[in-house]
Amino acid sequence: PALYPFHINITNRHQDGIDDISLIIPYAKVFLEAHLEITKCIFEDSIKEAIEKQLNDFTKCPSDFDFKNEKLIYKSILLSFIKIFVMKYIQCCLNQKTLKTDEIIVLIRILFESILSEAFFEDEKLDKIIPKEITEKLLNTEKEKFEVIKSSIKDKAFKKFLLENVFVVFVGGFRVLDKYLTDFSVYNATKNEEYLNSEIKNNEFLKIIKKIYSKNAWPLSASYENRIMQTTKISKKLLFKELCGLICENYQNKNYRDIFKKKILTFNFDENEHRLPVVIRNVSNNIFPNDWSSDELLCFRGILERYSNHTLYLSFSLSIEDWLIVFIRQIFSKFKKERFYKIVSEDFPDAEAVRKEILKKIFGEIPEISPFCDDIKPFLVKLKENLKSQTYISFYFDKVEDSIFNDIIT
Repeated sequence: PALYPFHINITNRHQDGIDDISLIIPYAKVFLEAHLEITKCIFEDSIKEAIEKQLNDFTKCPSDFDFKNEKLIYKSILLSFIKIFVMKYIQCCLNQKTLKTDEIIVLIRILFESILSEAFFEDEKLDKIIPKEITEKLLNTEKEKFEVIKSSIKDKAFKKFLLENVFVVFVGGFRVLDKYLTDFSVYNATKNEEYLNSEIKNNEFLKIIKKIYSKNAWPLSASYENRIMQTTKISKKLLFKELCGLICENYQNKNYRDIFKKKILTFNFDENEHRLPVVIRNVSNNIFPNDWSSDELLCFRGILERYSNHTLYLSFSLSIEDWLIVFIRQIFSKFKKERFYKIVSEDFPDAEAVRKEILKKIFGEIPEISPFCDDIKPFLVKLKENLKSQTYISFYFDKVEDSIFNDIIT
């Protein structure tokens, strides 16, 4: 008999990974997003209170060692901020009943035993955001120290540092909570069944997958029919762990666009019995990650090898906003501002042949521009080299939002 096919979708959108997992544990997304809204409400107030405390401490003892340099000041603010933030967060959970009583008790123990310790502050995290040549420079006068404390609330780099630590608390707390509890409410069968129909109806990733498969007359994976029933508890736990990270990063990108631009590439693997998302954090400036030695890419290569005798349906569902930024910024830098605006404001003719001739002439003026495909080709070539199966491939590109042009031009 013919071996059943397997399916891989490659996407660079956080929301696709979130939607894919949410077809298995739909309540988990609702649960995590509700808790993220709590963090949004209390974040700014917690910063203000932490800085006020620091100013009071400074007034009492300006010569204290904690005010020696920016790094020590930031450390004190962070530790005060996290304690204030967590206390407010727990109170909100109690008021809004977003956690069961036993879950709150365990979460409090987790937070105060580990995350709120002195070891929570890591010099390396701050050094990545603000050079230590700045933060470790000795502050000689009380005025210098006072200004650092007072201006920290407006410091974008320091705000990023605080936000990163908030999400360490958030993700770490729920991942450990999941480890300690045998009946964590995110897996509650009744709640997940309750939210499933709504999730299927509104799940954009499922709509994209169905569109791709319908257009290409591919057989849709049977696991899409009833993923809740087909997925084991162990797999759900692994998926919840991944979901925590995806939702937090997506939240950061959407709500703090001026601070965070986190990129990923997710390989959603699907066959009749197994679900496995492999998420790669793309920390490079490239469109695709190019380090095939990473654990995630080695795992992906292992999957391709293991199912080499099966037919593979490989689909790409990609946001091309980053691609446009790379491409248009290249052109912008070559044409300079006035020439660029003149070109983009031109009314090009509808006739394709004439339009191509005009564009060819325009781009012929900048022969030194590096080919855009140079940033994409290495990944696709490496991917092709690792494909062992009979493979069908399809590409789907997401609609570009108008706001992307603000990011390019400004």
